[in-house]
Amino acid sequence: MNKLHLQWLFKPAWQLCLWQLAISGTIVLLISLLVLRTTWMTVIAGRNEIITRQSTIEQYRQQLWPLPTLVVIQQQINDVLMAQKKCCANMEMQSLLQRIDKPVSVSGGRLLAWQDKEPVVENNLTQRRGHLIIEINYSGLVHFLRMILSLQPPAHIEQMSISVGQRELTVEFELAEYLWGSNDEPI
Repeated sequence: MNKLHLQWLFKPAWQLCLWQLAISGTIVLLISLLVLRTTWMTVIAGRNEIITRQSTIEQYRQQLWPLPTLVVIQQQINDVLMAQKKCCANMEMQSLLQRIDKPVSVSGGRLLAWQDKEPVVENNLTQRRGHLIIEINYSGLVHFLRMILSLQPPAHIEQMSISVGQRELTVEFELAEYLWGSNDEPI
């Protein structure tokens, strides 16, 4: 046998145990470091993901900060809905003739005939129609048409015919207006 091997054989047992412990400990340490490396990489990747998401959340918070809160938005929606209900309630109480009467008189016209037609209700939308005949001069007709366009909800002129008289125009209109139903949902 080789002298080197013999030296190892004749060493005291405590030195041999110490060497075996050191070598096996180093091997176990290397193996555990290799196994834990994947766990460490996962932890590091998770930390980086958390940091990235925190910065994204902070950016969104800065964008949302100047916007009104959900409570304020809900209150604004409720206010608009209440105003719309009041408007529609007032419009339903007034007939189409009552809404058209003021523009006719302000424009200097004279109401010759009015005929209401049966209202049509379809998908929460009420359509009211009427046939109107007025006697008016040309400038009054222009003023009347401007006033009709400014009514809320607007009265739609579906058909219009003009007859020329000696002093004034005789104008026939087919008018319609559309009102939302009771649940105030657009169609």
